[in-house]
Amino acid sequence: MNHIILLVVHFVFMQVCLSDDRIDKLTKRVNELELQQQELMYQASESNSQVNSFIHDNLTLGGFFEPSYTLISGPDTVFQASNSSNLLGINLASDFSNKLRFVSQFQIGLAFPLQNIHNDPRYGTKREFGSRTFGSTLTQGYLDYSIGETTHLSGGVGYAPFGQAPQLRELVLFVRRGGPQILRTNELLSPLWSGFHFYDRLNIGVNNWGYNVYSFNRPEDPRIPGLGARVWWSSRDEALITGFSIQSAKYNHKIDEIVGADLKAHLFKFILTAEFTRHFKTQSDPWTAYIEPSYFIHEEDLLLYTFVDFAQSALNKTAGTIADPFQKFEYGGGLNWLPTVFTRIRLGLTLHDYIQDNDVIQGKNRDYTSMDISVGVAF
Repeated sequence: MNHIILLVVHFVFMQVCLSDDRIDKLTKRVNELELQQQELMYQASESNSQVNSFIHDNLTLGGFFEPSYTLISGPDTVFQASNSSNLLGINLASDFSNKLRFVSQFQIGLAFPLQNIHNDPRYGTKREFGSRTFGSTLTQGYLDYSIGETTHLSGGVGYAPFGQAPQLRELVLFVRRGGPQILRTNELLSPLWSGFHFYDRLNIGVNNWGYNVYSFNRPEDPRIPGLGARVWWSSRDEALITGFSIQSAKYNHKIDEIVGADLKAHLFKFILTAEFTRHFKTQSDPWTAYIEPSYFIHEEDLLLYTFVDFAQSALNKTAGTIADPFQKFEYGGGLNWLPTVFTRIRLGLTLHDYIQDNDVIQGKNRDYTSMDISVGVAF
């Protein structure tokens, strides 16, 4: 009898030990699975750049970073080299529903900007890189509501849908750093829409059509809003895009109008971008036009480009106070290396050629040459 009792106790003890061992193994396995699940969730959030915010909405994070190094020299410009610009852009978007989303972008910059860029001797200093500056600005911030499958209504502030270059969201998309003169010439278009933006896209046959209507405020007189519009057409594969843009606003008790036409063609390895913009004013009509052909000389990671870019601004003012009209050509070219779809490394050379009556002021030649080395990273 005693032997039987001992055998029973021994059997129970062994079963308990085995159960404890199984529990330990099972617990270890559960912990491993939890770690694997956390790793998969982390990788998924990395791949689509989406995180779950504290308000339990999908938050999309993206942006860009663009540092540049610039060298300048000219007949009356001392040779200089500077880390001219370091710009960080942060994009945040949140989907509240399948019809309503929030979009924003702000930019932070650290730069040594080029002062007296047109080399006006009346300014007191020559054309030169100035002291370090730091600043930030909001370029986009709006709610976007989907009325239909392709029809949208937005409210807030964003890039004006005018032409090609002004509505690019990321600076790293420009073939040449800083883009064309349309973005750097005073008295031309208003770069941001503010208030509302209504847009639609139509698929008709083998072609795509679209239009934009928006409000904006000119910095010269923000009390009276203006109205802008764009109509565009593209082939189904977007190898060819063309459009017509207009902005109209009341200024000094008269209606000012800015009109523009643009064309972009991407055929095989060849890309051509051309744009024209003119501001009809009572005193003068500032205008600009450029053509920028480029060609992929090695697959789609080495892009060779050239350009001719003209700008005329009869109402330009040095330091905002000294009347300094100019007419200027920019000629040049360079190379883009795109090692990944998120990276653009540029080397560009530009000849700045001032013409007509204002190419020399008080014996000072305004012409100069610049070379840019820049890196653009999108994330």
